Amino acid sequence: RPYHFAVCADVIGDHGWRKLLWPGYQEGRTPPGEGYRRAIVALIDIFTRHRIPVLQAEGYEADDFVAALVRRARRCGLRVVILSKDQDFWQLFEDDDPDGVVALDVASGEVFTVDTCRKKYGVPPSQLTALMALMGDCDEAPGIEGIGKKHAAELLVQYGTLERVLARPSWESG
Repeated sequence: RPYHFAVCADVIGDHGWRKLLWPGYQEGRTPPGEGYRRAIVALIDIFTRHRIPVLQAEGYEADDFVAALVRRARRCGLRVVILSKDQDFWQLFEDDDPDGVVALDVASGEVFTVDTCRKKYGVPPSQLTALMALMGDCDEAPGIEGIGKKHAAELLVQYGTLERVLARPSWESG
Protein backbone atom coordinates (compact mmCIF):
# COMPACT_ATOMS: atom_id res chain seq x y z
CA ARG A 1 0.00 0.00 0.00
CA PRO A 2 2.01 2.96 -1.20
CA TYR A 3 1.54 6.27 0.54
CA HIS A 4 2.94 8.21 -2.39
CA PHE A 5 3.02 7.43 -6.10
CA ALA A 6 4.41 9.37 -9.04
CA VAL A 7 5.25 8.70 -12.66
CA CYS A 8 8.44 10.01 -14.23
CA ALA A 9 8.65 10.24 -18.02
CA ASP A 10 11.13 11.33 -20.65
CA VAL A 11 10.25 13.91 -23.24
CA ILE A 12 10.79 11.54 -26.16
CA GLY A 13 13.76 12.48 -28.32
CA ASP A 14 15.05 15.10 -25.88
CA HIS A 15 18.30 14.26 -24.11
CA GLY A 16 18.84 17.78 -22.82
CA TRP A 17 21.99 18.44 -20.87
CA ARG A 18 23.39 14.92 -21.45
CA LYS A 19 23.63 15.55 -25.19
CA LEU A 20 25.31 18.90 -24.53
CA LEU A 21 27.92 17.26 -22.29
CA TRP A 22 28.51 14.35 -24.64
CA PRO A 23 27.27 14.61 -28.25
CA GLY A 24 27.49 10.80 -28.69
CA TYR A 25 24.93 10.15 -25.95
CA GLN A 26 22.59 7.32 -27.03
CA GLU A 27 23.60 7.65 -30.70
CA GLY A 28 23.48 3.88 -31.18
CA ARG A 29 19.91 3.52 -29.96
CA THR A 30 17.03 3.13 -32.33
CA PRO A 31 14.52 5.93 -31.70
CA PRO A 32 11.12 4.76 -30.44
CA GLY A 33 8.45 4.26 -33.07
CA GLU A 34 5.23 6.19 -33.42
CA GLY A 35 3.28 3.45 -31.61
CA TYR A 36 5.49 3.88 -28.54
CA ARG A 37 5.06 7.64 -28.64
CA ARG A 38 1.26 7.33 -28.82
CA ALA A 39 1.25 4.83 -25.96
CA ILE A 40 3.31 7.15 -23.74
CA VAL A 41 1.04 10.11 -24.49
CA ALA A 42 -2.05 7.96 -23.71
CA LEU A 43 -0.55 6.70 -20.45
CA ILE A 44 0.39 10.20 -19.33
CA ASP A 45 -3.16 11.31 -20.09
CA ILE A 46 -4.59 8.44 -18.01
CA PHE A 47 -2.28 9.16 -15.06
CA THR A 48 -3.10 12.87 -15.20
CA ARG A 49 -6.85 12.20 -15.28
CA HIS A 50 -6.46 10.04 -12.17
CA ARG A 51 -4.49 12.82 -10.48
CA ILE A 52 -1.30 10.80 -10.37
CA PRO A 53 1.61 13.22 -10.63
CA VAL A 54 3.61 12.94 -13.85
CA LEU A 55 7.05 14.49 -13.73
CA GLN A 56 8.33 15.39 -17.19
CA ALA A 57 10.20 18.40 -18.53
CA GLU A 58 12.19 19.47 -21.57
CA GLY A 59 15.90 18.96 -21.02
CA TYR A 60 15.49 16.24 -18.38
CA GLU A 61 15.02 12.50 -18.47
CA ALA A 62 12.80 10.43 -16.20
CA ASP A 63 16.00 9.24 -14.50
CA ASP A 64 16.65 12.78 -13.24
CA PHE A 65 13.25 12.96 -11.57
CA VAL A 66 13.49 9.44 -10.13
CA ALA A 67 16.88 10.19 -8.57
CA ALA A 68 15.63 13.44 -7.05
CA LEU A 69 12.48 11.81 -5.67
CA VAL A 70 14.39 8.86 -4.20
CA ARG A 71 16.84 11.15 -2.41
CA ARG A 72 14.04 13.30 -1.02
CA ALA A 73 11.94 10.31 0.07
CA ARG A 74 14.92 8.66 1.78
CA ARG A 75 15.73 11.88 3.67
CA CYS A 76 12.15 11.66 4.98
CA GLY A 77 12.70 8.06 6.07
CA LEU A 78 10.43 6.54 3.44
CA ARG A 79 11.05 3.18 1.77
CA VAL A 80 11.15 3.48 -2.02
CA VAL A 81 10.11 0.98 -4.66
CA ILE A 82 11.07 1.93 -8.21
CA LEU A 83 8.96 0.21 -10.85
CA SER A 84 11.58 -0.37 -13.52
CA LYS A 85 14.00 -2.99 -14.75
CA ASP A 86 16.48 -0.25 -15.72
CA GLN A 87 19.72 -1.07 -13.94
CA ASP A 88 20.78 2.58 -13.99
CA PHE A 89 18.53 2.98 -10.95
CA TRP A 90 20.57 0.48 -8.95
CA GLN A 91 23.05 3.25 -8.13
CA LEU A 92 20.25 4.70 -5.97
CA PHE A 93 20.26 1.63 -3.73
CA GLU A 94 21.91 2.19 -0.36
CA ASP A 95 24.77 -0.08 0.69
CA ASP A 96 23.93 0.26 4.38
CA ASP A 97 20.11 -0.06 4.06
CA PRO A 98 19.36 -2.90 1.63
CA ASP A 99 15.58 -2.54 2.00
CA GLY A 100 15.44 1.26 1.79
CA VAL A 101 15.37 1.38 -2.02
CA VAL A 102 14.50 -1.54 -4.26
CA ALA A 103 13.42 -1.87 -7.88
CA LEU A 104 10.65 -4.05 -9.24
CA ASP A 105 10.48 -5.25 -12.83
CA VAL A 106 6.70 -5.34 -13.31
CA ALA A 107 7.01 -7.52 -16.42
CA SER A 108 8.88 -10.37 -14.70
CA GLY A 109 8.00 -9.69 -11.06
CA GLU A 110 11.71 -9.76 -10.20
CA VAL A 111 12.81 -7.58 -7.28
CA PHE A 112 16.24 -5.99 -7.56
CA THR A 113 18.15 -5.16 -4.38
CA VAL A 114 21.61 -4.29 -3.09
CA ASP A 115 22.41 -8.02 -3.18
CA THR A 116 21.30 -8.25 -6.83
CA CYS A 117 23.70 -5.43 -7.65
CA ARG A 118 26.61 -7.06 -5.81
CA LYS A 119 25.97 -10.43 -7.48
CA LYS A 120 25.66 -9.01 -10.99
CA TYR A 121 28.46 -6.44 -10.90
CA GLY A 122 30.75 -7.51 -8.06
CA VAL A 123 30.53 -4.11 -6.38
CA PRO A 124 28.06 -2.35 -4.06
CA PRO A 125 25.66 0.24 -5.50
CA SER A 126 27.86 3.08 -4.27
CA GLN A 127 30.53 1.98 -6.78
CA LEU A 128 28.30 1.45 -9.82
CA THR A 129 29.06 4.81 -11.41
CA ALA A 130 32.80 4.15 -11.02
CA LEU A 131 32.35 0.68 -12.51
CA MET A 132 30.46 2.11 -15.50
CA ALA A 133 33.14 4.77 -15.98
CA LEU A 134 35.76 2.04 -16.22
CA MET A 135 33.87 -0.44 -18.41
CA GLY A 136 31.47 1.80 -20.32
CA ASP A 137 27.70 1.48 -20.22
CA CYS A 138 24.63 0.68 -22.26
CA ASP A 139 24.15 4.32 -23.33
CA GLU A 140 27.19 3.85 -25.57
CA ALA A 141 29.42 5.71 -23.13
CA PRO A 142 32.92 4.39 -23.69
CA GLY A 143 34.93 2.98 -20.85
CA ILE A 144 38.65 2.27 -20.77
CA GLU A 145 39.71 0.01 -23.61
CA GLY A 146 40.30 -3.55 -22.43
CA ILE A 147 38.43 -3.09 -19.14
CA GLY A 148 35.32 -5.24 -18.85
CA LYS A 149 32.88 -5.74 -16.00
CA LYS A 150 34.95 -8.30 -14.11
CA HIS A 151 38.24 -6.41 -14.37
CA ALA A 152 36.59 -3.11 -13.45
CA ALA A 153 35.07 -4.71 -10.33
CA GLU A 154 38.45 -6.22 -9.38
CA LEU A 155 40.14 -2.84 -9.74
CA LEU A 156 37.52 -1.13 -7.58
CA VAL A 157 37.78 -3.81 -4.90
CA GLN A 158 41.58 -3.48 -4.93
CA TYR A 159 41.84 0.32 -5.08
CA GLY A 160 38.56 1.40 -3.48
CA THR A 161 37.69 4.41 -5.65
CA LEU A 162 37.73 5.42 -9.31
CA GLU A 163 40.25 8.14 -8.52
CA ARG A 164 42.68 5.62 -7.00
CA VAL A 165 42.20 3.24 -9.94
CA LEU A 166 42.98 6.01 -12.42
CA ALA A 167 46.01 7.12 -10.37
CA ARG A 168 47.53 3.64 -10.09
CA PRO A 169 51.20 3.48 -11.14
CA SER A 170 50.94 1.07 -14.06
CA TRP A 171 48.10 -0.06 -16.25
CA GLU A 172 50.25 -2.78 -17.75
CA SER A 173 50.73 -4.66 -14.46
CA GLY A 174 47.01 -5.50 -14.28
